[in-house]
Amino acid sequence: FELVFGFLTLIVIFLEFNNRNNVVFEGLFKISNVKYMYEWFNLALTFLLAVLYILFTVLNTLKDKAYNRQMIIIVALWLKVTTSLFITLFRDVELSIFILPLNISLVLLTTPLLLMSIFKTFRGERND
Repeated sequence: FELVFGFLTLIVIFLEFNNRNNVVFEGLFKISNVKYMYEWFNLALTFLLAVLYILFTVLNTLKDKAYNRQMIIIVALWLKVTTSLFITLFRDVELSIFILPLNISLVLLTTPLLLMSIFKTFRGERND
């Protein structure tokens, strides 16, 4: 389930990143509107966290390595999307990097990933 939810999270982030990437690099961006660069940078960082989560999940699943890194990355990713949701819901400002439906879906996808990582039994590295 971790890889399925991880790939779904990656797809949602990629769709939003692709949308913002087109805005920034197809001439709609003006230097006076730095908000687009802020959003693009945050989405790039979120996309990188999702890719790293999948990488560490694969390493943990196949080789029983990188559990601590997987845990750190999913906590950071969950905090990032949850903070973005709370900014959208309670402050109603344009600092959120996701539109509301995508933000809710990301929180719903990353919360089980976080809970799975917390309660997962780590077997440790094998010394065969």
